[in-house]
Amino acid sequence: MLFSELKEKIGNGFFDVGELEVKKYLPLLTKGYAVKQACEDILSYDDNGLAYVPQYQKRISRCIAMLLYYTNLEIPEDMMMDEVVDVIDLLMERGLYKQILDEIGDDYCDFYWMLDDELDSIISRNNSIEAVVAKGINKLIEKVPTDKQIKSIIKAVKSNPKAYADTGVNYIVTDGNSQISTVQWSY
Repeated sequence: MLFSELKEKIGNGFFDVGELEVKKYLPLLTKGYAVKQACEDILSYDDNGLAYVPQYQKRISRCIAMLLYYTNLEIPEDMMMDEVVDVIDLLMERGLYKQILDEIGDDYCDFYWMLDDELDSIISRNNSIEAVVAKGINKLIEKVPTDKQIKSIIKAVKSNPKAYADTGVNYIVTDGNSQISTVQWSY
């Protein structure tokens, strides 16, 4: 059954939870996939790359995952997310979502726990001191010129040293035998 059909039936007062095929158990691999998909939908990242969980998004994504994986409900491709949330609100408002959870039984608790544990694990890994330092080092490394770029800079400076004289930068000179000396520009 499509979410759009469900919305229409609920709106007309002609919906009974018995019309849905409700699974009492999801196999672990399916549950793991559902949890992974929900985590991708839930997690957000701030400007510094730190992960966090917007609680409203967690609630919405968890409800959607429960309905998609534990029932025969499907979201039409052309349905907007706010319409999906409207259907979930209708289900909750009329007590139908709770009836669906009651039909599922205890397995939905296992799904919730797996989801919470996975979110905690991802946030712990992403926001750990080690991960933050590694991200900082990677950003720094991205800004360091490559060997080819360094050679190009040296070649440019050697071919036209006067162009770089007013930069206030010392020029490193090597004689090719590991003899390095620093020369201050003075033109």
